[in-house]
Amino acid sequence: MTKISYTLSKNFRKDTLLLLEKIIVMVDDYERKGYRMTLRQLFYQLVSHDILPNDQKKYKKLSTIIKDARMAGLIDWDVIEDRIRIPTMPANLRIFLIW
Repeated sequence: MTKISYTLSKNFRKDTLLLLEKIIVMVDDYERKGYRMTLRQLFYQLVSHDILPNDQKKYKKLSTIIKDARMAGLIDWDVIEDRIRIPTMPANLRIFLIW
């Protein structure tokens, strides 16, 4: 999927933009190699490169930053995946597909 902006331009703080630059380079590199990262893998890559401290609050903040960056069209929706979450289909759509 391409990068699509679903919201008006978000005013990211300067430190967040600097972090996003590093994140985008990292996830794009993984994507070029044919991999998709989870949020946890991305977090630990950032920790191992001394970009973020290993802290629960930073993990939660990273989740928010990724969500906002996706909505703003800065990060492709498909480069970070949730391998545990099972997508659900609305009941009315399931009925339609059965017919």
